[in-house]
Amino acid sequence: MTPTGRRDFLMQIAALARSRQVVLAVCDGLRASDVKTPGPNLARLASQGVWFERAYAACPAPEGSRAALLTGRFPHNRSNPALLEVQRLNRASFDRELGGVLDRAAAEAVVVFTSGYGEMRGAHGLDGFDQPYEECIHVPLVIRGPKRLAAGTRDDRLASTVDILPTVLELSGLTVPEGLDGVSLTRERAASVFAEGRFGQDDEWRLMIRGFDKIVINRAGEVTHLYNLAEDPEESVNEAAARTGQLRKDELRAQIEVWRRRTGDGRSGSGLKRRGK
Repeated sequence: MTPTGRRDFLMQIAALARSRQVVLAVCDGLRASDVKTPGPNLARLASQGVWFERAYAACPAPEGSRAALLTGRFPHNRSNPALLEVQRLNRASFDRELGGVLDRAAAEAVVVFTSGYGEMRGAHGLDGFDQPYEECIHVPLVIRGPKRLAAGTRDDRLASTVDILPTVLELSGLTVPEGLDGVSLTRERAASVFAEGRFGQDDEWRLMIRGFDKIVINRAGEVTHLYNLAEDPEESVNEAAARTGQLRKDELRAQIEVWRRRTGDGRSGSGLKRRGK
């Protein structure tokens, strides 16, 4: 994209936000499991759009989640400017606030409801966020795109919060720029999703979910967690150290490296690189 073309593109995005043609409503701290029984306004939005049942936070922490939502790139790729604006919702009253968002949005607007990350709330003996467990990374995602999405449907494809920006752009009739890590959810289903967290910490991690298999690696590239979410949705039995299933582990380990190469996830020869080093 040329400098002039880039400036025009950013102006188009800003105009869409001002005219309420694109509305991104975010309630951080909300897990996918929190909305199994949706309130009236979330149910209203779902009846007008698509509920992506297997959506994952690209980075389950405040700063990292904002980077993913607003730039369409993983937090280790922070060079893109923010291309969307966010309406923040309070978790205690998000459904009521979402109703106001829907009432104010233009009839043909693209409306997205999601959470940047979930919270542990004592699960696995942990509190807070930025953990590789389902409580933190499995988030709600509902998108209304009147011209391109089938209203009132549920989609079980793997999706990521980095996919939101390219999806919004395509639904708005804009060209998706090169260099985004996410892909439009109007296109073919992804085989896997990638996430990352705890930047610069000793327990920095990356994860990948392929089908129902989930693998987590540490900054040294070692497998620390391995689950099959279909058989063990509560992640109660960590198979990382199991003597069986080595072929499966090797395949997943190779696939997570593909993600890291594709997204420019910098590293040293021995493992994950410390941010800023």
